[in-house]
Amino acid sequence: MKTFLLGLLSVFSSGCLFANTSILMEEVSFTETLTNDTAWVYNETRFLQSGEMQITKAAAFVESKIFPFAVTRVIVVAKNASQSTSRNLLLVPIFEDGSEGESVDITPQTTEYEERICDWQGEMQVRSFRILSSTGSGNITLSSATISGVKTLRMPENIQVSEIYSDRFSLAWTSDENAISNKLDIYKKVDLPFSADYNFYSDFHELSNDKGNTKDVTEEIKESMPGFEGTALRIPAHTNGVLQIGTTTNPGMLLLPPLESYSKLKLVMNVKYADNDPPRAVVPVKYILDSQTNDLAEVEIINESSYKVVDLDLLPQGAKIAIYSPLHNDKRIMLDSIGFATSTSEAVTRVDKIFSKTTTKNSITFKELEANTTYQFTIVSYADDNAVSRRTPFQSVVTNSEIFPAPGFSVILR
Repeated sequence: MKTFLLGLLSVFSSGCLFANTSILMEEVSFTETLTNDTAWVYNETRFLQSGEMQITKAAAFVESKIFPFAVTRVIVVAKNASQSTSRNLLLVPIFEDGSEGESVDITPQTTEYEERICDWQGEMQVRSFRILSSTGSGNITLSSATISGVKTLRMPENIQVSEIYSDRFSLAWTSDENAISNKLDIYKKVDLPFSADYNFYSDFHELSNDKGNTKDVTEEIKESMPGFEGTALRIPAHTNGVLQIGTTTNPGMLLLPPLESYSKLKLVMNVKYADNDPPRAVVPVKYILDSQTNDLAEVEIINESSYKVVDLDLLPQGAKIAIYSPLHNDKRIMLDSIGFATSTSEAVTRVDKIFSKTTTKNSITFKELEANTTYQFTIVSYADDNAVSRRTPFQSVVTNSEIFPAPGFSVILR
């Protein structure tokens, strides 16, 4: 095993350029003598007379020692033992805390030695790795691995959040004593609601009930929504625009008017099961054609209104869609809206990176933010020799409605 220290290099790391950089490197030859190095772990591997190592079984692997630096590159030199080899070869990074990252396919493509390269950012703090095969047949021969990395810093700690207002908040933290700069990445939580491009949509706004008991609208719906009909249709007490299908004693059904074509259409329902009803109701959706009732889908609903989508693309022309309440006691469903759509997008919560800040200090104030908004931040530290810390876990800050005081403004309490 050879160890090299290469100095006076200039490299990029996380968007920063450092001069006089020190890169740490170890070159490992997979020879039989290496098996005496107890820091490396071998399982079901075999060594040839030439000293090269082979992986011949699905359970075979070699796991490196824990390196005293953050691994940023591993170059594995390997070859297929024969042209018929179909065994895969994977490299799994192992982080500082012992957890594993996503595996990288490093399968050699020929019977000649070739380099397979894996790269990671220093802030990920990869400290060891495992080379293994999980599927396939045949043998793969490994000659060597070259491991490159950078020195590590202590992760920023003692993070304090203060002065949270409608448009700003402040951060302070403690960095490694060798750190010369800190990079902060700020993200904003964005909630994107369910959306659909509707050909037809109804929110039942014409149906209302100002009474203290449920109102039967089985006949009324035929007039307010031409083409619609059904059984056991109700409007709950003191509500508007909510259609109840079924009662506590009788199952119900809503029948939609037929369409000439259902090509590329989807049925969209905003639906839930009624308050106080048992959970995990399943709504049967069927279609009626030539007096025959056919199954279309079963939609699972919860006790909160949510959008459910049923694909209608293969539905026969002129079929009538029927939405049933479950055939169980006390299983009513509540329909907030219904429609036919050409496309839909599910509701998602997205976290967008909005900006990065680099500072030589251990504190910073972020301004020009939005009120009542969730922001997330993370911090990583750097030194002038390209040493890097592990990135801090994401933390959240919610701005409020309070306006930051104007300069010179003060309040005196008496």
